Amino acid sequence: MLLKAVIKHLRLRPFDVSTEEGRSAERYRLASWSVVTEILSRIAGLVLMVMSIRWAAPYLGPERFGAWAMLMSLPLLLAFLDMGVANAMTNRVAHAMRSGGREAARSSVSSGLMILGGIAIVQGAALFGVATVMPWGAVLKLHDPTLEGEIRLAAQVLAAASSLMLISNGIGRVLYGLQRAYMVHVANAVGSACALLGLYLAIGRQADMATLIACQLLPATLTTGALIACLSRDGLISATQAVSALRAEGPLLIRSGALFFVLQLGTTIGWSADAAILATAAGAVSVGVFSVAAKLFQLISQPLSVINSPLWPAYADAHAANDARFIRSTFKRSISATFLLSTVGASLCVAFGHDVVQIWTSDSIAPPHQLLALLAVWTVLECCGNSFAMLLNGLNIVRQQVFTVVLFIALAIPTKIVLCSLYGATGLVFGSIVSYVVSLAIGYGLLFREEILSAIQGYPRKGQA
Repeated sequence: MLLKAVIKHLRLRPFDVSTEEGRSAERYRLASWSVVTEILSRIAGLVLMVMSIRWAAPYLGPERFGAWAMLMSLPLLLAFLDMGVANAMTNRVAHAMRSGGREAARSSVSSGLMILGGIAIVQGAALFGVATVMPWGAVLKLHDPTLEGEIRLAAQVLAAASSLMLISNGIGRVLYGLQRAYMVHVANAVGSACALLGLYLAIGRQADMATLIACQLLPATLTTGALIACLSRDGLISATQAVSALRAEGPLLIRSGALFFVLQLGTTIGWSADAAILATAAGAVSVGVFSVAAKLFQLISQPLSVINSPLWPAYADAHAANDARFIRSTFKRSISATFLLSTVGASLCVAFGHDVVQIWTSDSIAPPHQLLALLAVWTVLECCGNSFAMLLNGLNIVRQQVFTVVLFIALAIPTKIVLCSLYGATGLVFGSIVSYVVSLAIGYGLLFREEILSAIQGYPRKGQA
């Protein structure tokens, strides 16, 4: 969505939805508010990221910082453990509100949160056990064996926090489906501000890694309580109805979630496992250099994600209403703006990134120029891929994404491991680029091209009435 469209539709009063033009304008209005509030949320998150590295790199030292950076990458790595239910709830809630109203949405939300609650309990217990028995010294190739106990405690705290994050993510996906993502973003901004304050106080008191992780992760999850209260006030959560609705809604959410689960698992392995691969191949110190350089490029990818992520529920609503014109025009704007802005931003990061990182980390880290150049290419591909993924998610084109992601995994994992062992972080990123381009060309360019085009044009896909 272009800035002009955001400004045009940014108003408090809803549009008249009795006409097709009004419904389209209302989708843009809700998406515009999501963009504005997500900008606030992402600014708060970026400040937290920048300052946490600024404070933690010199405070922890190279090896402890590398271990901390690896652990802090795990929440993204573990996102798939919700079995895809949270993402399935976005489309399910959007379609329920469109077809069955508040009663149908309440059934979907209540049963979905009950399923997520059960998953969270099992996940937390399993991850805590793994964190306890993991030989962290060997896994991270630690030079200082006395750090193993500190890292184990930090991993246990992370395991406990991940269960709360799973529930928090589920609440967020429900609000995305209701096109109330602005509520999620405000809560996240408050959580980031609290985390920044907690981290500052913890480092000032010479806290260990476990305390630093708790200060960063827990505040954002605790703000979820306010969102739950809002959903309950609006009659969208019912503990008594959750049990009765589970029989009808549960299988639907689990079937749809299974596809999202495979998709999330593939995304996790293909994208979020980089720090773990690098840690086992080159040690914790290399992870620190790679992580900081990658986070620099998040200054480009995250703002563009702000623009594109509200379009998923907007596409889903338009797809339910068979509004193909909205889908086509919105996607054309989104992909064009994403490519242009990501290219310009990534080029600036290559030109000035080396000096910026050195200033950022008080000369603790100096990324090589080859790594920055490859990360620039990867950032443009990732941003454009995210724009396209929002379209496919909104059109409920998940099976085709699953196949393409599985193909990416099959190519990326062995390629990354081999190239990482030979060339370190630069080989890791190059392997990602090659595998990504090949898998998308085969999946979306050859095998599923006609199906995707038919969905965009508003024609039914195979198997649909």
